[in-house]
Amino acid sequence: MLFGNIRTEVGIQVDRLLNGEPAVVVVGKPRAYHVPVTVYVRTGVPVTIAGKSCGVTERTAKADIHSALLPLPAGYQKIIVTAGADTLTRSVQVGPVGLPHPVRINTFETDRDVARLQASGATVARSTAHPVTGKSCLQITFPTGVDYPGVYFRGIEHVGRNDWTKFREVAFEAYNDSDKVVALNGKFYNPVAADDNHVVYLAPRQRQTVRFKLWHVPANIYDPTQGDFDLSTLTSFQIYTTKRQTAVSVYIDDLRFESNSVVLENPGTAMRLDDSGTLTYALPAVDGSIAYGRRVGGTWSRLSAPGPVAGQVASVLDLRGGG
Repeated sequence: MLFGNIRTEVGIQVDRLLNGEPAVVVVGKPRAYHVPVTVYVRTGVPVTIAGKSCGVTERTAKADIHSALLPLPAGYQKIIVTAGADTLTRSVQVGPVGLPHPVRINTFETDRDVARLQASGATVARSTAHPVTGKSCLQITFPTGVDYPGVYFRGIEHVGRNDWTKFREVAFEAYNDSDKVVALNGKFYNPVAADDNHVVYLAPRQRQTVRFKLWHVPANIYDPTQGDFDLSTLTSFQIYTTKRQTAVSVYIDDLRFESNSVVLENPGTAMRLDDSGTLTYALPAVDGSIAYGRRVGGTWSRLSAPGPVAGQVASVLDLRGGG
Protein backbone atom coordinates (compact mmCIF):
# COMPACT_ATOMS: atom_id res chain seq x y z
CA MET A 1 0.00 0.00 0.00
CA LEU A 2 2.74 2.45 0.96
CA PHE A 3 4.72 1.90 -2.25
CA GLY A 4 1.58 2.10 -4.37
CA ASN A 5 0.71 5.45 -2.82
CA ILE A 6 4.25 6.73 -3.31
CA ARG A 7 4.18 5.73 -6.99
CA THR A 8 0.92 7.64 -7.46
CA GLU A 9 2.23 10.68 -5.59
CA VAL A 10 5.38 10.83 -7.71
CA GLY A 11 3.24 10.77 -10.83
CA ILE A 12 1.12 13.61 -9.51
CA GLN A 13 4.20 15.67 -8.67
CA VAL A 14 5.59 15.20 -12.18
CA ASP A 15 2.23 16.35 -13.58
CA ARG A 16 2.25 19.40 -11.30
CA LEU A 17 5.76 20.30 -12.40
CA LEU A 18 4.61 20.25 -16.02
CA ASN A 19 1.03 21.54 -15.78
CA GLY A 20 0.48 23.08 -12.36
CA GLU A 21 2.33 25.08 -9.75
CA PRO A 22 5.96 23.90 -9.76
CA ALA A 23 6.64 22.60 -6.25
CA VAL A 24 8.97 20.00 -4.78
CA VAL A 25 8.17 18.39 -1.43
CA VAL A 26 10.99 16.71 0.49
CA VAL A 27 10.35 14.69 3.65
CA GLY A 28 13.46 14.11 5.72
CA LYS A 29 14.18 11.03 7.81
CA PRO A 30 10.81 10.53 9.56
CA ARG A 31 11.15 9.74 13.21
CA ALA A 32 8.36 9.78 15.78
CA TYR A 33 7.53 13.38 16.74
CA HIS A 34 10.24 14.64 14.40
CA VAL A 35 9.23 14.60 10.73
CA PRO A 36 10.97 17.41 8.80
CA VAL A 37 9.14 18.60 5.69
CA THR A 38 10.61 21.07 3.19
CA VAL A 39 8.75 22.60 0.24
CA TYR A 40 10.52 24.35 -2.64
CA VAL A 41 8.16 26.59 -4.60
CA ARG A 42 8.08 29.64 -6.82
CA THR A 43 8.55 32.95 -5.00
CA GLY A 44 5.34 34.32 -3.53
CA VAL A 45 3.27 31.13 -3.68
CA PRO A 46 1.46 30.46 -0.37
CA VAL A 47 2.15 27.07 1.22
CA THR A 48 0.40 24.99 3.86
CA ILE A 49 1.83 21.87 5.45
CA ALA A 50 -0.46 19.50 7.34
CA GLY A 51 -3.24 22.04 7.25
CA LYS A 52 -1.29 24.96 8.65
CA SER A 53 0.07 27.99 6.83
CA CYS A 54 3.83 27.79 6.56
CA GLY A 55 5.85 30.94 6.07
CA VAL A 56 9.05 31.28 4.09
CA THR A 57 12.05 30.02 6.05
CA GLU A 58 14.62 30.76 3.36
CA ARG A 59 14.54 32.60 0.03
CA THR A 60 16.92 31.89 -2.84
CA ALA A 61 17.22 33.33 -6.31
CA LYS A 62 15.27 30.38 -7.71
CA ALA A 63 12.68 29.48 -5.07
CA ASP A 64 11.08 30.07 -1.70
CA ILE A 65 11.82 27.37 0.86
CA HIS A 66 9.17 26.48 3.44
CA SER A 67 10.07 24.16 6.34
CA ALA A 68 7.97 22.48 9.01
CA LEU A 69 8.69 19.97 11.73
CA LEU A 70 5.66 17.72 12.24
CA PRO A 71 5.08 15.94 15.58
CA LEU A 72 3.67 12.78 13.98
CA PRO A 73 3.58 9.49 15.89
CA ALA A 74 5.23 6.34 14.60
CA GLY A 75 3.44 4.40 11.87
CA TYR A 76 1.98 5.03 8.42
CA GLN A 77 1.15 8.72 7.94
CA LYS A 78 -0.07 10.97 5.12
CA ILE A 79 1.20 14.53 4.86
CA ILE A 80 -0.86 16.98 2.81
CA VAL A 81 0.85 20.02 1.32
CA THR A 82 -0.74 22.80 -0.68
CA ALA A 83 1.16 25.16 -2.95
CA GLY A 84 -1.15 27.81 -4.29
CA ALA A 85 -4.17 25.97 -5.72
CA ASP A 86 -2.40 22.62 -6.00
CA THR A 87 -2.47 19.85 -3.39
CA LEU A 88 0.30 17.31 -2.95
CA THR A 89 0.26 14.28 -0.68
CA ARG A 90 3.21 12.44 0.79
CA SER A 91 2.89 8.97 2.31
CA VAL A 92 5.59 8.14 4.86
CA GLN A 93 6.38 5.41 7.32
CA VAL A 94 7.35 7.22 10.50
CA GLY A 95 9.92 5.23 12.42
CA PRO A 96 10.07 4.85 16.19
CA VAL A 97 12.32 7.00 18.32
CA GLY A 98 15.91 6.16 17.48
CA LEU A 99 18.22 4.41 19.87
CA PRO A 100 20.78 6.62 21.57
CA HIS A 101 23.45 7.85 19.18
CA PRO A 102 26.36 10.21 19.55
CA VAL A 103 25.65 13.88 18.85
CA ARG A 104 28.72 15.43 17.30
CA ILE A 105 29.78 18.82 18.64
CA ASN A 106 32.79 19.41 16.40
CA THR A 107 34.90 17.35 13.96
CA PHE A 108 37.29 20.23 13.13
CA GLU A 109 37.03 19.80 9.37
CA THR A 110 37.25 23.52 8.55
CA ASP A 111 38.94 26.62 9.90
CA ARG A 112 35.49 27.82 10.92
CA ASP A 113 35.10 24.70 13.06
CA VAL A 114 38.42 25.47 14.78
CA ALA A 115 37.15 28.98 15.45
CA ARG A 116 34.33 27.47 17.52
CA LEU A 117 36.49 27.38 20.63
CA GLN A 118 38.58 29.74 22.73
CA ALA A 119 42.26 29.03 23.36
CA SER A 120 43.73 30.08 26.71
CA GLY A 121 47.48 29.72 27.10
CA ALA A 122 47.60 27.03 24.40
CA THR A 123 47.84 27.33 20.63
CA VAL A 124 45.43 25.58 18.29
CA ALA A 125 45.44 24.72 14.61
CA ARG A 126 43.59 22.50 12.19
CA SER A 127 45.75 19.51 11.31
CA THR A 128 45.67 16.54 8.95
CA ALA A 129 48.10 14.54 11.10
CA HIS A 130 45.77 12.34 13.18
CA PRO A 131 42.12 12.67 12.02
CA VAL A 132 39.45 10.16 12.97
CA THR A 133 36.15 11.18 11.39
CA GLY A 134 37.35 13.01 8.27
CA LYS A 135 40.46 14.65 6.90
CA SER A 136 41.23 17.07 9.73
CA CYS A 137 41.44 17.25 13.49
CA LEU A 138 42.38 19.82 16.14
CA GLN A 139 46.00 20.18 17.23
CA ILE A 140 46.38 21.66 20.71
CA THR A 141 49.92 22.62 21.70
CA PHE A 142 50.48 23.06 25.43
CA PRO A 143 53.60 25.24 25.88
CA THR A 144 56.12 25.35 28.70
CA GLY A 145 55.80 27.58 31.74
CA VAL A 146 52.09 28.47 31.38
CA ASP A 147 49.61 27.87 34.18
CA TYR A 148 46.74 25.65 33.05
CA PRO A 149 46.99 26.06 29.26
CA GLY A 150 43.98 24.75 27.34
CA VAL A 151 40.85 25.47 25.33
CA TYR A 152 37.28 26.40 26.20
CA PHE A 153 34.08 25.39 24.43
CA ARG A 154 31.33 27.85 25.38
CA GLY A 155 27.96 26.18 26.00
CA ILE A 156 25.79 28.34 23.75
CA GLU A 157 28.35 30.08 21.56
CA HIS A 158 30.40 27.03 20.54
CA VAL A 159 28.21 24.00 21.28
CA GLY A 160 24.70 25.35 20.74
CA ARG A 161 23.19 24.35 24.08
CA ASN A 162 23.85 24.96 27.76
CA ASP A 163 21.70 22.15 29.19
CA TRP A 164 23.84 19.01 29.14
CA THR A 165 21.85 17.07 31.73
CA LYS A 166 20.37 14.55 29.28
CA PHE A 167 23.72 13.25 28.11
CA ARG A 168 25.83 10.61 29.81
CA GLU A 169 29.22 11.99 28.87
CA VAL A 170 31.19 14.26 26.58
CA ALA A 171 33.79 12.31 24.61
CA PHE A 172 36.48 12.75 21.97
CA GLU A 173 39.36 10.89 20.36
CA ALA A 174 42.84 11.99 21.44
CA TYR A 175 46.39 11.31 20.26
CA ASN A 176 49.35 12.14 22.49
CA ASP A 177 52.18 13.17 20.17
CA SER A 178 54.96 12.73 22.71
CA ASP A 179 57.04 10.07 24.41
CA LYS A 180 55.61 10.73 27.87
CA VAL A 181 52.26 10.26 29.54
CA VAL A 182 50.11 13.41 29.44
CA ALA A 183 47.52 14.15 32.14
CA LEU A 184 44.56 15.83 30.44
CA ASN A 185 41.94 17.54 32.57
CA GLY A 186 38.29 18.34 31.90
CA LYS A 187 36.42 21.09 33.73
CA PHE A 188 32.79 22.19 33.54
CA TYR A 189 31.50 25.65 34.51
CA ASN A 190 28.04 26.92 35.35
CA PRO A 191 27.23 30.48 36.50
CA VAL A 192 27.98 29.77 40.17
CA ALA A 193 30.43 26.87 40.33
CA ALA A 194 32.99 24.72 38.53
CA ASP A 195 33.40 20.94 38.39
CA ASP A 196 37.11 20.10 38.21
CA ASN A 197 37.01 16.39 39.01
CA HIS A 198 37.94 14.91 35.62
CA VAL A 199 41.37 13.72 34.53
CA VAL A 200 42.57 11.14 32.00
CA TYR A 201 46.09 9.94 31.24
CA LEU A 202 47.10 9.76 27.60
CA ALA A 203 49.64 7.07 26.74
CA PRO A 204 52.58 8.11 24.54
CA ARG A 205 52.15 7.91 20.77
CA GLN A 206 48.72 6.33 21.02
CA ARG A 207 45.15 7.22 20.13
CA GLN A 208 42.52 6.68 22.78
CA THR A 209 38.96 7.65 23.55
CA VAL A 210 38.54 10.25 26.28
CA ARG A 211 35.26 10.30 28.21
CA PHE A 212 34.25 12.89 30.79
CA LYS A 213 31.24 11.83 32.82
CA LEU A 214 28.13 14.02 32.87
CA TRP A 215 25.80 11.66 34.72
CA HIS A 216 25.39 12.30 38.46
CA VAL A 217 28.57 14.31 38.80
CA PRO A 218 28.93 15.30 42.48
CA ALA A 219 29.02 19.01 43.25
CA ASN A 220 31.65 18.24 45.90
CA ILE A 221 33.48 14.90 45.82
CA TYR A 222 34.30 15.32 49.52
CA ASP A 223 30.71 16.04 50.59
CA PRO A 224 28.08 13.94 48.75
CA THR A 225 25.28 15.63 50.71
CA GLN A 226 25.69 18.66 48.41
CA GLY A 227 24.11 16.69 45.57
CA ASP A 228 25.01 16.76 41.88
CA PHE A 229 26.78 19.49 39.96
CA ASP A 230 24.25 21.56 37.99
CA LEU A 231 24.76 20.95 34.27
CA SER A 232 21.46 22.53 33.22
CA THR A 233 23.00 26.00 32.78
CA LEU A 234 26.47 25.10 31.59
CA THR A 235 28.50 28.10 30.48
CA SER A 236 31.64 26.34 29.23
CA PHE A 237 33.70 23.17 29.07
CA GLN A 238 37.50 23.32 29.38
CA ILE A 239 40.26 20.91 28.32
CA TYR A 240 43.63 21.75 29.88
CA THR A 241 46.90 20.54 31.43
CA THR A 242 48.90 21.81 34.37
CA LYS A 243 52.07 23.90 33.94
CA ARG A 244 54.52 21.99 31.78
CA GLN A 245 58.30 21.76 31.69
CA THR A 246 58.25 20.59 28.06
CA ALA A 247 55.81 21.52 25.33
CA VAL A 248 53.48 18.81 24.00
CA SER A 249 50.89 18.54 21.25
CA VAL A 250 47.65 16.59 21.64
CA TYR A 251 45.39 15.98 18.65
CA ILE A 252 41.67 15.65 19.28
CA ASP A 253 38.80 14.80 16.97
CA ASP A 254 35.12 13.85 17.01
CA LEU A 255 34.11 15.91 20.03
CA ARG A 256 30.65 14.62 20.85
CA PHE A 257 27.88 13.96 23.37
CA GLU A 258 26.96 10.39 24.19
CA SER A 259 23.81 9.25 25.92
CA ASN A 260 22.04 6.14 27.12
CA SER A 261 18.65 7.83 27.35
CA VAL A 262 16.18 9.14 24.79
CA VAL A 263 13.70 10.72 27.22
CA LEU A 264 13.52 14.47 27.72
CA GLU A 265 11.42 16.62 30.01
CA ASN A 266 7.86 17.15 28.82
CA PRO A 267 7.53 19.18 26.73
CA GLY A 268 11.17 19.17 25.84
CA THR A 269 13.77 19.97 23.24
CA ALA A 270 14.75 17.60 20.46
CA MET A 271 18.27 17.80 19.04
CA ARG A 272 19.47 15.56 16.24
CA LEU A 273 21.68 15.30 13.20
CA ASP A 274 19.70 15.66 9.98
CA ASP A 275 20.32 13.56 6.88
CA SER A 276 23.18 15.81 5.77
CA GLY A 277 24.92 15.54 9.14
CA THR A 278 23.96 19.06 10.27
CA LEU A 279 23.07 19.48 13.93
CA THR A 280 19.45 20.65 14.29
CA TYR A 281 17.17 21.45 17.20
CA ALA A 282 13.46 21.73 17.81
CA LEU A 283 11.75 23.16 20.87
CA PRO A 284 8.26 24.34 21.79
CA ALA A 285 7.74 28.08 21.46
CA VAL A 286 5.48 30.09 23.74
CA ASP A 287 2.95 30.69 20.94
CA GLY A 288 2.41 26.95 20.45
CA SER A 289 4.55 26.63 17.35
CA ILE A 290 7.74 24.63 17.05
CA ALA A 291 10.97 26.61 16.94
CA TYR A 292 13.34 24.85 14.61
CA GLY A 293 16.89 25.61 13.61
CA ARG A 294 20.17 24.22 12.41
CA ARG A 295 23.83 25.03 12.63
CA VAL A 296 24.93 27.32 9.81
CA GLY A 297 28.69 27.70 9.99
CA GLY A 298 29.44 28.94 13.48
CA THR A 299 25.92 30.19 14.25
CA TRP A 300 22.44 28.75 14.72
CA SER A 301 19.51 29.63 12.49
CA ARG A 302 16.11 30.12 14.09
CA LEU A 303 12.92 29.26 12.24
CA SER A 304 9.31 29.04 13.36
CA ALA A 305 7.71 25.92 11.97
CA PRO A 306 3.99 25.23 12.41
CA GLY A 307 2.97 22.41 14.68
CA PRO A 308 1.11 22.82 17.97
CA VAL A 309 3.03 21.62 21.02
CA ALA A 310 1.07 20.01 23.79
CA GLY A 311 1.17 16.92 25.97
CA GLN A 312 3.81 14.50 24.79
CA VAL A 313 4.78 16.42 21.68
CA ALA A 314 8.52 16.91 21.25
CA SER A 315 9.22 15.02 24.43
CA VAL A 316 11.71 12.62 22.87
CA LEU A 317 15.28 12.87 21.77
CA ASP A 318 16.47 11.36 18.49
CA LEU A 319 20.20 11.88 18.59
CA ARG A 320 20.97 10.97 15.00
CA GLY A 321 17.79 10.36 13.05
CA GLY A 322 19.33 7.34 11.31
CA GLY A 323 18.27 3.72 11.45
